[in-house]
Amino acid sequence: IVTDGEGLGATVHIGVGYDRFLYRGFGIGGEIGYLGAAVAPGAGAGLASINSAYHFRRADKLVPFVTGGYSLLFRSNTLNAMNIGGGFNYWFREGLGFRLEFRDHVAIPDKSAHALGLRIGLTFR
Repeated sequence: IVTDGEGLGATVHIGVGYDRFLYRGFGIGGEIGYLGAAVAPGAGAGLASINSAYHFRRADKLVPFVTGGYSLLFRSNTLNAMNIGGGFNYWFREGLGFRLEFRDHVAIPDKSAHALGLRIGLTFR
């Protein structure tokens, strides 16, 4: 969902990312993808993010996490944003899991523009 402070619009976000643990549950990661309007997906933009994260209870099957960092939306121009979110990984078996995450990308300096997302995916380790 995207909002400019006056209205909402449904979006489609497709991407790929990578996380690396540095110490205990702390890690860094990056992702790149495409964010477009659900009614006109070709009118969207690229979205790249660099984040830090903390994963709680890493030895369990259900591993909640929080994340935040910098995002860049790009097409013919660019838009700087910050992002914050959280969710969990559920590990089906060693090396394969399900990821559910909520993320809010907030435009800088105009904090009235948000790209809210409920993200679903597979995760590997």
